Amino acid sequence: MENYSRFTDPKLPAIYEKVKTEERLSFEEGVALYESSDITGVGFIANHVRERLNGNVAYYNINQHIDYSNVCILHARCHFCAFARKNMQTEGAWEMSVDEFLD
Repeated sequence: MENYSRFTDPKLPAIYEKVKTEERLSFEEGVALYESSDITGVGFIANHVRERLNGNVAYYNINQHIDYSNVCILHARCHFCAFARKNMQTEGAWEMSVDEFLD
């Protein structure tokens, strides 16, 4: 029996079962993945598909972009970066103006 404790979104185990058996997801299931706040669970499912298609190989690129703010709406549930702030009222939060961005 599969251990589904890795999922915090109760919709994900059923979706994962379909993905494992290579069943096509419904539109509603796709929307559930998109709207899920369980980013780790969605990533686990995506990695399963990635490994099935490409094996245990990953490719990386270097992005060059301008950080125009450190305010992030995902800050409460995402641990990707250590510098994001929840909102502009949070200590250390900043945003560039359009003029600053263009300079």
